[in-house]
Amino acid sequence: MKKFVPTVIHLFLILLLISSTAYATDWRFPVGVSYVGNFNKVVDIHEDNLEAEGFEVDTTWQFPFGLTFQPYVEFDFGLGIGMGLGPMMIIVTSEEADFFNLPINVNARYSFIPKNNISPYVRAGASYNIASGDYVDSSKIGFLGAVGVEFSRKSAVGYGFEVGYDSSEIEFDDFKKGGTKDIKPINWWASIFVVF
Repeated sequence: MKKFVPTVIHLFLILLLISSTAYATDWRFPVGVSYVGNFNKVVDIHEDNLEAEGFEVDTTWQFPFGLTFQPYVEFDFGLGIGMGLGPMMIIVTSEEADFFNLPINVNARYSFIPKNNISPYVRAGASYNIASGDYVDSSKIGFLGAVGVEFSRKSAVGYGFEVGYDSSEIEFDDFKKGGTKDIKPINWWASIFVVF
């Protein structure tokens, strides 16, 4: 699993080389905000662990949104290759426990009408969670798949939305039941983004 991060960096450098020598490519830089479907499960495992350690915890306020950056290069026939960061997740509970997660991914995509101002697309790839925290044991690579639509593709700044699924997992200590527990920190997401 530790080889996944350097592999992503190498693939991105190869993308830079390919796009600089290939004909009719277009670099696109989506930046957005995602709603994360399983953030509550990550909060729950922290609450359970803290209560098992004797702390009183109030998790009535949660913010299951994270920032994303999903750059990709697209060829004129609609095929694209890219990588992504996010949605980033943070839990801070004073000095008792903390959690940080930065999901990364590599993916291939296909825009169905690449020369049009509006184009639906699909993308799929592999994802991995760069996670740290008091209860984090390890991370496991998973599948990532998404569908979306981009608007104003011919403008300097476009926008779009996407929904997707991410099966990557984080293994947490489970003090309440003993042992560990695997949680998909994202599971499914919905994003809105702008494209530069």
